[in-house]
Amino acid sequence: MTQSYVLYHTNPNWFNYIFSNNMNVGLINFWTNRNANNPRSKLNIETESVFLFKVYGEVAGCGRYIREEDLTIPEMWDKYKRGNGADTVSQLEKMLHTTSINSSINNNTRLRCYILDQAVRFKSTIPLKSIGISPYVVVQYFDVNLSTKLQGQC
Repeated sequence: MTQSYVLYHTNPNWFNYIFSNNMNVGLINFWTNRNANNPRSKLNIETESVFLFKVYGEVAGCGRYIREEDLTIPEMWDKYKRGNGADTVSQLEKMLHTTSINSSINNNTRLRCYILDQAVRFKSTIPLKSIGISPYVVVQYFDVNLSTKLQGQC
């Protein structure tokens, strides 16, 4: 069976927080600021697929996709605390509002969350162009073996 991959544009503040605060152990919440009712926010991948973090036009790390959850901000905080990429629920709210084109996000809005484990930051990032991927892509799926191109880092 071929390994499945998804490359997803990643908030650099979230990424740096997760890996600067030893959050790479256990489950982490890769949240989106898209409403859970938005069909474009649903991923079409299997459990245990490789989830690639795209930061500034480069693949900067990866994790294993576990599941999707549709959570409100308070639910996100209750379940994952600092695994959301913030020290406090107020910081999480600020990040969500800063990165969102959806100004109507509030504590009752259900947001799509991708739950990951085994997250790692690459020792050296991999430019997307070097593996034939446009640096402008937001989400891209792969059903090919990228492990050679990813230099065995995932």
